[in-house]
Amino acid sequence: MNDSWFRRSNGTSSGSSSIGTQELFGNGEQQLANNNLIPDSGSFFFNGTSSEDTFFPSDRGQKAFVASSEFAEPARTEITLQNVVGKEQLINFAMDRHGVKFLEIHYPTDANNDLHRAVFEKLTESMILFGGLCKNSNGNFIIQKLVEFATLDEQKVLLQRMVECGLADMCKDKFACRVVQIAVQKFDRSVVTDLIKALHSSDLVDICTDQTSIHAMQRIYAIKSSGIMEMYRDMIIDKCLLRNLLSMSQDKYASHVIEGAFIFAPPSLLTEMMTEIFDGYVKDHGTNRDALDILLFHQYGNYVVQQMITICTSALMGKEERRLSPSDLGMYVAWYEQLL
Repeated sequence: MNDSWFRRSNGTSSGSSSIGTQELFGNGEQQLANNNLIPDSGSFFFNGTSSEDTFFPSDRGQKAFVASSEFAEPARTEITLQNVVGKEQLINFAMDRHGVKFLEIHYPTDANNDLHRAVFEKLTESMILFGGLCKNSNGNFIIQKLVEFATLDEQKVLLQRMVECGLADMCKDKFACRVVQIAVQKFDRSVVTDLIKALHSSDLVDICTDQTSIHAMQRIYAIKSSGIMEMYRDMIIDKCLLRNLLSMSQDKYASHVIEGAFIFAPPSLLTEMMTEIFDGYVKDHGTNRDALDILLFHQYGNYVVQQMITICTSALMGKEERRLSPSDLGMYVAWYEQLL
């Protein structure tokens, strides 16, 4: 695996922004947001103070004093996950930057645990709630926790919610994209296959050129598998990338996807991709430059060319995972000579 591809991609900034608590569900669900997600002064844990005061009380400039036994403050009650669930504060905690850390730490990983089931069922009970948490800067962390420790049946529920929320929209959201990425990593292969299948109904070119969703695409490319999942992965290259390699290689975000395609493409598709770059385009009439020459001197396209060179040199140095026949080696030699 070429680590430089991931390093360059991870360095890409994302322009998405988080959404506030009151705006979580949009205008149509404002009342639901007001009732369920905004901490109010009468709640059990959020008693009118900021979340920082609730979890990390501090001196606000008052003079210090030594409390006598008569005036000593009562001991603080220890907060437990059972308290949070029982007092219906789960959503408030999930939306709070300190509260969500508490939930992450105390979420039971044992699927037979009653609190595990209670938390999971509450956070996935509706598409609107689930989607809002996924797209929230704090809420997405507890959803990632649900994904990481989900049983096969729970994975299917989570996937159903993702599809209902719109997988493509989740991939393009700065925070929800993290949920999709960890789902690709942690879900059972049969469920991941269904995820990729659902994603195929979306505009793949749009996903491949988005600054955020490219990270989800990279996770899909990097899956080491065979069978139907590999078929869907190869379909992305065949239906979306081929015949668009020159333009997408010059795009700031799509160029990452093209690099990944060169790394993980099977031999047949790799041959088509190399052939397209070398001979698939008419030379520019004004400059008489071919596709390879254009990419060599392009700020993003040059990374794709570097990846092509790396693939050839790795094969010629015997670093390929598969055993290469003499004819295969001859093909890599021919590509390498064209690149030089």
